[in-house]
Amino acid sequence: LLSGKLFGFFGFSPTLIFHIIRTIFSFVWILTIIYLCFFYLKKPFLSFLGVILCLLAGGFPVLYQYKNSWWMGSYMAWWQEFDVLKRISYLPHYTLNYIAISILTILLTQFSQTKNQKTFYYLLICLFFSFFIHPAAGLVFVGSWFLFHLIKTI
Repeated sequence: LLSGKLFGFFGFSPTLIFHIIRTIFSFVWILTIIYLCFFYLKKPFLSFLGVILCLLAGGFPVLYQYKNSWWMGSYMAWWQEFDVLKRISYLPHYTLNYIAISILTILLTQFSQTKNQKTFYYLLICLFFSFFIHPAAGLVFVGSWFLFHLIKTI
């Protein structure tokens, strides 16, 4: 809603605003995936392999012919839950929350290594925005956080 108000000042239609925000968040989400792979996998080859697998997790691309023209589809189209490229263009606030959860994961990793109070505050602020965007994803993250600390403690 805020993006509609912001871009409304420039005279953009709601449909155009929706697609602009989808495009921007999709691009940022792909960059976040790349950063996550390089952040956690460290070695360039493993990071590159991780990026390729993350982007193609739902199915490798396949060309097929439909109505006398070539189309690109997913080899395993039924494997939709893990297909990042299908979900990326769904709803902008979902994509924004994927980005927020990824940032939360990075902040949790940094906080568990450094115990820096400033990182903890960033974690809480990002978690607040995640709950504001999509409460269920915030609950999943909090549950993961408790599970992470339980496993770490045990």
